[in-house]
Amino acid sequence: MPYWEVYAIPQGTVSDTVSRDLSPKNCHTESKPGSWFAFDLAVLVQPTAYTLRHARGHQRSALRNWILQGTTNAAPDEWKTLSTH
Repeated sequence: MPYWEVYAIPQGTVSDTVSRDLSPKNCHTESKPGSWFAFDLAVLVQPTAYTLRHARGHQRSALRNWILQGTTNAAPDEWKTLSTH
């Protein structure tokens, strides 16, 4: 079992959150303020663009706002906002 599968999310699988499969995926947190996903890329990157797929056609599950943040050490006070939507 890949290491990322040891974590659970309320809907879908953790590997679905980063899948490049073109078929629709339904994976999300609970509908609560402050919900989040974090990905450890294990390398330093400076993103210039990213793609975020969401809402498999269900109005209630469409992502309405999000913040892309990054850190080099995951300390709570070290996260920097890269983009706000």
